[in-house]
Amino acid sequence: MFKIVCKLGGKCCKVIIDSGSNDNLASTKMVEKLNLRKTKHPTPYKVSWSQKGHEILVNEQCEVEFQIRSYKDKVLM
Repeated sequence: MFKIVCKLGGKCCKVIIDSGSNDNLASTKMVEKLNLRKTKHPTPYKVSWSQKGHEILVNEQCEVEFQIRSYKDKVLM
């Protein structure tokens, strides 16, 4: 797991990359600040962190374009 700063929507953002994670997730705050277009998730699911009983329903998704140095890509989150 490591932290990196990359460009998302033309703005610099701090990103955590975790190779052990099964999901690509973005905070609702980030989605709102970057004004990303959300769509309904075809198969909603719940995610939880180490804190027991703390689950979040993921029922929306968005496509995020990002850049790390000269590498550019898109990911569905």
